[in-house]
Amino acid sequence: MTFCKTDTEASKGIHQVASILENDSKSTTYKYALLRSLCTISKYDSDIIRWVADNKVLIPMASITYEWIKQYWPIVLNDKYIMQGKDDFPGKKQLVIRKLLEPYKLTGKGDLNVFLQEVDADFSMHTSFLTKVSRSIIEGPIKHSGGAGENSKYGNTIFVYEKDSDSLLIPGSLWQDIEKHSHWIEDSIILRWARHTITFNSGANALKTTDVVLANPEFILGKMFELLSTKVTDERDTKRIREIIDKDNVRESFHCVWTGKPLLNEKYDVDHVIPYIYWGNNDLWNMIPSLSRINRSKSDKMPSEKAIRQQRNQFYFYWDLYHAKFPQLFATQINRALGCKLDSEKPGINWKETALDKMVEKVETFTKRLGVQVWKI
Repeated sequence: MTFCKTDTEASKGIHQVASILENDSKSTTYKYALLRSLCTISKYDSDIIRWVADNKVLIPMASITYEWIKQYWPIVLNDKYIMQGKDDFPGKKQLVIRKLLEPYKLTGKGDLNVFLQEVDADFSMHTSFLTKVSRSIIEGPIKHSGGAGENSKYGNTIFVYEKDSDSLLIPGSLWQDIEKHSHWIEDSIILRWARHTITFNSGANALKTTDVVLANPEFILGKMFELLSTKVTDERDTKRIREIIDKDNVRESFHCVWTGKPLLNEKYDVDHVIPYIYWGNNDLWNMIPSLSRINRSKSDKMPSEKAIRQQRNQFYFYWDLYHAKFPQLFATQINRALGCKLDSEKPGINWKETALDKMVEKVETFTKRLGVQVWKI
């Protein structure tokens, strides 16, 4: 019997993740948030990444930033102050993400979907807010995770920020291992994050602060794990679409996207093309009116490519309508999710065709990854 040594390159990515989790200093929970963001993107948005030279992968900072906000939302907006760093005290030096999200706690705007739509719909807020969050990620975990201090793009640093593309550059081996093992990597990250949260909130300084979450570590671990792992985007927000269709009794202008039949005098639903249960996406481009009976037939199945392409004109009609009604919101959402920059399309390029192709690609990715049943008209 002959034995041979396994190619260590095949598991190099996992080793890099383990190194960060085990060996990097943890003055804040930022590194957990970065790794978890990559896990989420690998599961739901892997089509947005780009392979470049030297077996490297580029991941848009915009996508990482949005995942970052989603992760810290339940922590910052909690009724209690949950410290996320050794210096993260009330009234003292706080984390950037806390400073940015705290105002929404004070004003009672606790719905994440509403908040994200508010950011997307306001260009100045979108630019200012997201730039600050992105900068804190770049200057924190990207700069200091594994091989900190190395500035060379192809040096020993695991994470590198590429300014030209506004993207995170990581080794291809790391990305491939995250894609393969994202579920158990994420569970490990959440558990470690919960344990570190207990440490931050049980220190000598924390004991002096009455409004900081504080309890027996054995008791609080389960609660912290639950808080970190609970989805905060559980609401299907179809209000904007219904307001358009039901306004001024003009429903005779609208048709079911899947059958082409008029919605007038018929019960209709706002169908999430990619079912909400799998992605939790309330972007306008992903929500299309459908006759209720048709939507019940589709249920949580994924539409076939043929069904989407066959009804392309219905999609184009509603996308044009959404773009006209909510220009900034629609443009931001479709650019982030499908890579269609409506404000810079070259003459002769049909953004709707590009968006439809990207949507089909995303549907196929979900179908294959999750083994979802395909729905045909």
